[in-house]
Amino acid sequence: MGMTKEFTRNNLLDALRGFSVVLMLLHHIVYVLDSYAIIHVGVLSHPFWSNLPKLIIFIFLFSSGISLCYLAKEGVELKAYFLRLGKLFLGALFISGYSYLLFPDSWIYSGILHCIFICSILVIPFLRLKWTPLIFSVGLFTLPLVFGVEYPWINLPQFTYDYEPPFPWFGSMLMGVACYHLLWKGWPKNYPTGESVFSKVLAYLGKNSFVIYL
Repeated sequence: MGMTKEFTRNNLLDALRGFSVVLMLLHHIVYVLDSYAIIHVGVLSHPFWSNLPKLIIFIFLFSSGISLCYLAKEGVELKAYFLRLGKLFLGALFISGYSYLLFPDSWIYSGILHCIFICSILVIPFLRLKWTPLIFSVGLFTLPLVFGVEYPWINLPQFTYDYEPPFPWFGSMLMGVACYHLLWKGWPKNYPTGESVFSKVLAYLGKNSFVIYL
């Protein structure tokens, strides 16, 4: 691992994260309104609303894979990587502890932050590879979808509000790594995302996605 230097943000990557934050907030708002019968959209049964969280998770992990490649490329992986892991670990711990206090019968023990934390460790050997992450990614999603393979993971008998095992979602982060090497790294870091209020809001949400999630 190289020397640590300041990491510069990527405009387009922040906007992508911001888009996922907008989708997440939209889903939560609709979920609450539907739960209290203020609106009637069938969040848990409607094809769009029930599958929207999967898209949100994919974007989060996909963008994380690209972001981690930037860290590896710029030689900031040593300090920034462990700071990132520490932040994710504390965030996951906070979510687990807070949810246990509020909902002891349905606390979150393997949510999205837990998933990103584990995937961020597993992805380290793949960060400088191009085609291998893509092959593994396709394999991780193909096995359960085509062959019905069930990946083993912690699965307590109780209900939990957020259950996101690292497999097959690790494939989303690997896909982000592959996308970085095959396409993304050729784009400038200050890629123009527009000067509209909407694009600025997306970038702001993306830069603060971790805090917003908590």
